Amino acid sequence: MVDFPKSLSPKRVLKLLKAEKNPHAAFALLDSVTRHPKYNHSPDVFHHILRRLVDPKLVAHVDRVVELVRTQKCKCPEDVALTVIKAYTKNSLPDKAMAVFQQMEEIFGCAPGVRSYNSLLNAFIESNQQDRAEKFFAYFETVGLEPNLQTYNVLIKISCKKKHFEKAKGLLNWMWEKGLEPDVFSYGALINGLAKGGNLSDALDVFDEKLERGVVGNVDGAKRVYKEMVEKRVSPDVVVHNAMLNRLCIAGKTKELWEVMEKCGCRNVVSYNTLIRGLFENEKVDEVISVWGLMCEKACIADATTYGVLVHGLCKNGYLNKALQILKEAENARADLDAFAYSSMINGLCREGILDEAARLVGKMDKCGYELSSHVCNALIYGYIRASKLEDAILFFRECAPRQEDWHGPQHVASSSLNMWHQALDKGFEPDVTMHNIVIHGLCSAGNAEDALQLYFQMGRWNCIPYLVTYNTLMEGFYKIRDCEKASEV
Repeated sequence: MVDFPKSLSPKRVLKLLKAEKNPHAAFALLDSVTRHPKYNHSPDVFHHILRRLVDPKLVAHVDRVVELVRTQKCKCPEDVALTVIKAYTKNSLPDKAMAVFQQMEEIFGCAPGVRSYNSLLNAFIESNQQDRAEKFFAYFETVGLEPNLQTYNVLIKISCKKKHFEKAKGLLNWMWEKGLEPDVFSYGALINGLAKGGNLSDALDVFDEKLERGVVGNVDGAKRVYKEMVEKRVSPDVVVHNAMLNRLCIAGKTKELWEVMEKCGCRNVVSYNTLIRGLFENEKVDEVISVWGLMCEKACIADATTYGVLVHGLCKNGYLNKALQILKEAENARADLDAFAYSSMINGLCREGILDEAARLVGKMDKCGYELSSHVCNALIYGYIRASKLEDAILFFRECAPRQEDWHGPQHVASSSLNMWHQALDKGFEPDVTMHNIVIHGLCSAGNAEDALQLYFQMGRWNCIPYLVTYNTLMEGFYKIRDCEKASEV
């Protein structure tokens, strides 16, 4: 547990929270800081932690944070309350959203504005409570609040959910007449509603109107045009299919991605690559594995891009064994592999502490003539440091630096680390900010925060600008040796 200095500011706490990537650990840190004497959180601290609790696995903690805001009587802007309402909306908790809305002044010290009304209106829509949403909209008039564009967009969604498409069209026309110009969301809601209801002709008409009025940027109209081509038996070629897949991929429409692929009789490796990328971006990893199996069944030969996207995506989503299996199969088959696939695999292995395999792949890259980038070297060095294999880190660091003389294992890791650093500099090695951070981390881990601080002071010599990781590493280094005063000065 971190020992906090006697004087603790919300700004410093916010800095620590942002540096903590694990949301559970961040919330635990917030709990610890809350018990610190003579300290109260700021609105920015509450806003940051609430944004990280939107996930379904964490949303249960939102109640505790809201109660803490109330207890500390922290006056917050509307944005903080909005984050709470949106968290409840995303997790289908409209009653809790309503309760927060009704008590905004009491809890947050701010009155609900039009954005809060819109957010609660949307909460009812997302939980399929259209009648309740309409009744709430009627409440707008009683408080003298002027609806804005987002309000009418939600009303269009209500009409489409109830299949009242003429009413939705009427709202669009009324908005144009009143000078409240509809946007892509206004038209997108109506086009989607019509298409899902089977009214493709009407959907295309609305899409045409959208283009005529100069409202651009929505992919749904393109989907309707694509379907019209298919229905009229105008056969789109592979270029059209791939363009369509790319648009759907960007828009996150995974269901439609599959539909287009199923209709496509001329799929090529680019089509599969686009589909795999889109599925990864929407965290559909199991579906990616199915697509990979389908490629093999259809005898579609994967290229370097396929392997790069596959390995990177699998590692990023925690499917390390599957990524390694695919990479080894590709190596055995002498398939088309590039540096991206190897570097992604090495990064993944280093994050999980599987350093022997990572080192093997680094050697493989070197043997195959791939350039060992600073990202690859930094990943392995940082992996060694995290595993407390500092001598291995120094040895590999030496191999990365342009030196020729032999070097023997250090008696004292921290001093040897600095010696290797200076030897590398003498030989012309130009370190970047990441390499500085790695050595600073190693020195701090060995309890040598003072030397780490000296290295930090020299970063400007190499035009390296310290950032949050640098400062947090130094702070933790001084906290580790119980020098809280110096930690607070960093």
